[in-house]
Amino acid sequence: MTVAAAIIVEGGSDDCFVRQYFGHLAPGFATRLVDRDEIKNPANADKIVVCTTGKENKKNGGVPPLIGEKLPSHLLSVFDNSKKVFYVVDADDKPAKRRAELLATAQRSGAEVAGVFLLPNDTNEGTLEDLLESISADRGVYECFEQYEECLRGKNSEYKQPGMKAKIYAYWKARGAKTRRKAFGANPCDRERNYSDENIWDLESPALQPLRDFFLRHFSDI
Repeated sequence: MTVAAAIIVEGGSDDCFVRQYFGHLAPGFATRLVDRDEIKNPANADKIVVCTTGKENKKNGGVPPLIGEKLPSHLLSVFDNSKKVFYVVDADDKPAKRRAELLATAQRSGAEVAGVFLLPNDTNEGTLEDLLESISADRGVYECFEQYEECLRGKNSEYKQPGMKAKIYAYWKARGAKTRRKAFGANPCDRERNYSDENIWDLESPALQPLRDFFLRHFSDI
């Protein structure tokens, strides 16, 4: 085993949010991050990796890599080279089932998960985007967006309703947000949101308390 811990997330947006929020909680966190391709370097024994799951397995009906018969090799490598591995992933529509499937797949693979947090709050169904809506500092954009959704429903029943990703993107862009192209070198945050902008995001929101508790409980001694 090489790195102190690994946090497995599902995609680039999750990667960016976890990195920035963890850095908000513990400013020294950013100095301990390494990319997944550096995970086997003995010099990184005190480091932490945040890595994404990779693409869904199309041969297995599009099943996400964390759920299936066994974990794919690239994720097993993360377990093999980390003292502790944590999941921070979407709860989706059935949190209890989701948690059970995640742990069952890891167990069948001979991998031990040190902790699982299901977004948005480790209890309710939902995704990262539900959490982001909860911590948005300006509700006005969402009021306009809801009128847009109502207009679509009234105009034509065949119009597709925009999903949560579209809603959050619309909020972010309407607030005049800019990307953090130089904030973290070559990681996914280059293309993502600046969560430290207090005019757009509230990182002290009560909605983040469950995730805050999870991070502090598991990482205070790592």
